[in-house]
Amino acid sequence: KDKDAFKAALINQNPDVVLLQGDQTYFHYDLLYGFLETIYTISDITRNVPTIVQLDDHDYGQGDIWGADEGDDDSGEGFEMSPCLVNAVQRLAMGHLPDPATDATLDNGITIHYTNYIYGKTDFAVTESRKFKNRRNGDSLFGFAQEEWVREWCTNQDHLKVVLMQTPIAILATHNTNSSGMVQERPAHWKSPTTPGRDRFMDIVNGCTNLFISGDQHLGISVTYEDYDISECASPAVVNDVYWRLNLNEEGQTYINNYDMKYTLHKVWNVGPKVIEKFGAARFTRSLSVTEGTKKNRADGFLVVDLDGKSAKCEMHSYRVEPKKMWEVIVPAAHSEL
Repeated sequence: KDKDAFKAALINQNPDVVLLQGDQTYFHYDLLYGFLETIYTISDITRNVPTIVQLDDHDYGQGDIWGADEGDDDSGEGFEMSPCLVNAVQRLAMGHLPDPATDATLDNGITIHYTNYIYGKTDFAVTESRKFKNRRNGDSLFGFAQEEWVREWCTNQDHLKVVLMQTPIAILATHNTNSSGMVQERPAHWKSPTTPGRDRFMDIVNGCTNLFISGDQHLGISVTYEDYDISECASPAVVNDVYWRLNLNEEGQTYINNYDMKYTLHKVWNVGPKVIEKFGAARFTRSLSVTEGTKKNRADGFLVVDLDGKSAKCEMHSYRVEPKKMWEVIVPAAHSEL
């Protein structure tokens, strides 16, 4: 796909760091090509700007991956692709990152890559929120070893601490479009109690960081989890033609989500209702005849986060038609001055 307009809009922001948080490809049976295709199209940026890469479910060749499935947190039972292929993809995509925090592997030999990256006065925890996730009473989200590493990472407060994760810590979409193009509430199976793994992680980072940055949901959104005084900014899809999720709540109000987590919705960038009414499902907007105006209103864009040591300004940017900042939110980024 032609990404010239996207590249120009991103270069215009003069970023210090670029973050690719997953779903770099949907070529499930040609994963190496898919990642290379993405990097090739934005190489004008990545060759000059430090680039942090995280892998999400589709980068591993399957949707909604639970890396541990029903097994222990480090079992790797949820991966459908062979460990050899998974490790090749990981080396290609993340081999340039700082060394992983551990030399351990999953039980099936899949390598582990969570680490941290310090840029100036900011220390980014580059977490893996898919690999250790299991379905067994929700007792693992980040895995017990990664939890302990994050706890240790939090002890050094010489830098502003920011947690990067592939998926939001909570379910923030209230609706999605189904295969018939109807807008429907998230299905009932999403409504489950808070998982122990999620609770433990939030307790670990409480008082350590004020900011999560995430992706995955194809939904640009900014919230604050009131019980922890932690905000999260999630990026939109650069090309939003795969799956549409929405949050139809009123901005500025506080809600309880499907995991009983209280959040205040600051801003959200939903697909335009006229686009949903006309096309029904995201895949029908892939045609070459679809106008740039339609693509703009399906919420194609990117997230910019500006950190000043005390606060974070999260901006949602469209690059279609005329590049435009859709909205901005300023949230705290530090518990105390550095």
